[in-house]
Amino acid sequence: MSATVDAPTTGDPAGSPAGGTATATTAAGPLTASTTGAAGGRVEMVRELGLDGLRGLAVAAVVVFHLDRLQGGFLGVDLFFVLSGYLITSLLLREVGATGSIGLGGFWSRRARRLLPALALVLLGIAVLLLAFTPQGVRAGFRGEALATIGYVANWQRVVDDVGYWDMFDQPSPFDHMWSLAIEEQFYVAWPLVVLGLAVLVRRLGRRRSSTGVDAGHAGRLGRVVAVVGVVGAALSLAGMAVAYDPIDTNWAYFSTPTRLGPTLLGAALAGVVVDRPRRPGPPGWVWELAAVAGLAVMTWLVVDTDGLRPRYYQGGLLAFALAAVVVVRAVTGGPPGLVARALAVPPLRALGVISYGVYLWHWPVIVYVTADRARIDGVALDLLRVALTLAAATVSYVVVEQPIRRGVVRGRRMVPIAGLTLAVTLAAGVISTY
Repeated sequence: MSATVDAPTTGDPAGSPAGGTATATTAAGPLTASTTGAAGGRVEMVRELGLDGLRGLAVAAVVVFHLDRLQGGFLGVDLFFVLSGYLITSLLLREVGATGSIGLGGFWSRRARRLLPALALVLLGIAVLLLAFTPQGVRAGFRGEALATIGYVANWQRVVDDVGYWDMFDQPSPFDHMWSLAIEEQFYVAWPLVVLGLAVLVRRLGRRRSSTGVDAGHAGRLGRVVAVVGVVGAALSLAGMAVAYDPIDTNWAYFSTPTRLGPTLLGAALAGVVVDRPRRPGPPGWVWELAAVAGLAVMTWLVVDTDGLRPRYYQGGLLAFALAAVVVVRAVTGGPPGLVARALAVPPLRALGVISYGVYLWHWPVIVYVTADRARIDGVALDLLRVALTLAAATVSYVVVEQPIRRGVVRGRRMVPIAGLTLAVTLAAGVISTY
């Protein structure tokens, strides 16, 4: 399905140089950033290597948090949200700006190809772990979580659950971390429709104001409208989180989609602000470099000092973290890398960022099932073993499953029956392993 508005008369609104890399990265992993226009041309985004490093930092923080060694490491998920909002919105705006349309079917198909195969693989792995290591009388308690994960509504399942996120260390479930994937997927479904609706509205208003019929400023106006919508939506979301905070039960404030979209919408607003700006010819100036250092310092302080049960996170802490992340993203993108961007793009951090989706999927089931009793080690040695197993599983997932499917090993008419079979097998595994 493709919903279309009339194509603008401008060229590439991204200001990307010819021959630029056709991929970008989002919280869920590398993402094809090129789209085919009506005339067969392609919209391209340059791959910003510093963003891979930010994703590496984000997933590292989450893993260390789940190892119970960094109390604010859960903020890594919010960094993922900012990156997703920024990159997905950048793609949507560039597609509208260059082709006049958003191919909704194509967009959702690319997201499905990127996200679902790795998720199906980890769910099959969890099914095996449940059957092998979880007592039969306990398995049924995980059925709702398994089905909610498959349906991308795990966050809402957690809203109504009696167990809070912060109880995971006492009552661990291999599905505890799946709620964030649900929120991202809900955003991927709804946000393109919002951007498309705004594009139609801005186009019609632009035509009424133009006596020549030429609308060269469409991309910029649409970006500004999206930025305003993003800021207003983020403000409402963050205010809702602050109001909803309950020290006895944080589930609604922490898991509900309306209260968790703030960072994502701030990232989307940044995309709207910069969408029609040309890439700078050289590294960022010292002001932006200092801003990036300050932003990273604020983020680091909050990651070290934030507690998910105390009110500060819900009543201003998340806002501060998300704004700092937006500043860093702006500073390390838009042109040749500066000092901060190069520091974030060091090979080990970039490599971790590239496989971060698989790392996120696999790390918590590994932590849940690779216990001190089973491994016969504990402390730092146990944590290192868990990290090594997670990296191995994520690498195999990336090389064997994610990349081949993303590159088109399965395409055309074969996609539908294979996707249906995969869904059926995953559902069956989820049901059988929870009996």
